[in-house]
Amino acid sequence: MSTLLVIDSGNSRIKWALADRSELGPIAAVNREASLAPLQEAAEGAGPVPAVGCDVAGASQRRKIEQAVSRPCRWIDAAATNTAGVRSRYRSGQLGADRWCALLGLRQRHGWGIAVTAGTAITVDFLAEDGVFHGGLILPGRRLMHEALAAATALPAVAADADMAEPLSTEAAIAAGSLHAAAGAVRAFAQQHQVAETRIFLCGGSANSLALLLPESNLDLQLVLRGIVVAAAD
Repeated sequence: MSTLLVIDSGNSRIKWALADRSELGPIAAVNREASLAPLQEAAEGAGPVPAVGCDVAGASQRRKIEQAVSRPCRWIDAAATNTAGVRSRYRSGQLGADRWCALLGLRQRHGWGIAVTAGTAITVDFLAEDGVFHGGLILPGRRLMHEALAAATALPAVAADADMAEPLSTEAAIAAGSLHAAAGAVRAFAQQHQVAETRIFLCGGSANSLALLLPESNLDLQLVLRGIVVAAAD
């Protein structure tokens, strides 16, 4: 496979890497509201290679990215029901492209298990050993949990990276509570499907924090980007 510029356009961050013969280079990222100059520089440095991406933020964000990289981008969607050994049972047209790509990345690198994307929203998806996708969970990410509490109560707003080593303040208790809620949902879902914690694979901005409460799980921050490469090659 030729070199690709691979782009993951999420709700909060835009991530990218170069892929050469299915091997991903270093991952870079910017916040969605930030300048796309670093992505533009990466595209210029890569030369006239094709761009392929996954987007959940909408058409306006896609246009901004294509302007930044000065080339059209092939955007992966989840319309397919059978790609690279993954067979989807999800209702047609409803599955997010990021979840689909995470499943493809999981299949390609790990075979089967539970893919967790811990970003603005947290998704928890089960891919069986035979490659069949059995659906999953969607819940608010940590920042959204904090914002919901602040909006509906007199509790303070809390940064997503607030210290929670000892929850001896209201802010720490909220930070710890959101993380425990997410970890508990992942653990309960895994138990429901009789999947060991060692078959849980975490990616996304809160993956490192979530891994603290799921110590036998695996960090794989390349899941979505790797899945984009798999989809592009199919």
